[in-house]
Formats: sequence, C-alpha cells, structure tokens
Amino acid sequence: MVRQELVGRVRRVLDARRLKQASEHVSETKEPSDIRVLVADDDPAVRNLLKHHLDRQGWRVYLAEDGEKAVRLLEKEVFDLALLDIFMPFRSGFDLLEWLGKNPHHSSMKVIILTAQ
Repeated sequence: MVRQELVGRVRRVLDARRLKQASEHVSETKEPSDIRVLVADDDPAVRNLLKHHLDRQGWRVYLAEDGEKAVRLLEKEVFDLALLDIFMPFRSGFDLLEWLGKNPHHSSMKVIILTAQ
C-alpha cells in the first residue's frame, strides 16, 4: 500500500467521540476482560495515560514503546483495538498499518492513529 493512501485513511483527528465509538464497537461483542488493546507510542506519558484510562474499562492493555516492539506483540497476540502513534522509532504507525494490511490474521482489529504533531 502506498503511503499516500495510508495518509488519506488516517487523516481523521482523534477525539473523545471517535475513541468512544471504537470502544463501543469492540465492547459490543466481548466482555471487558476479554478485550485486548495494543498501545504503541514512544512517549511514556502518553502510553501510561492511555493505559490508565483503558484499564479502568477493564480491558487488557499491552504496551509497546516503538514500532518494532509493537510488531513483536502483534506476532504473538490477537488484538481487538490498536492505538498507534504515527512517529515512532524503528517502525512508524504508517509502517505498522502497512504490516497489518499484509496480515489477514489482524483484519478485524480496529486501529486508531495518534500523533502529537
């Protein structure tokens, strides 16, 4: 997939309403303790803040501080939702989206792109 196509797909701005919509979609089909969420962001404050809020939902939260660690987790686990930073070391959020597109094992996972830029 060409990066420009990916940019077109992720131009939406993350806001509380969109996060709520994604979480409602995920939680419609599973118990909270069965929902697995991947948070990939190189900023520890962002990772911890998101983990705190998602933990309060009763979800199982997995953290990755860079794109390579996110891929390692994705190779081991199936997630319902991923929150990915665009600008991370080793692999960007765009690289992860491209990787996910090539792995049908993760086709049902919802993805939200984050950026501080």
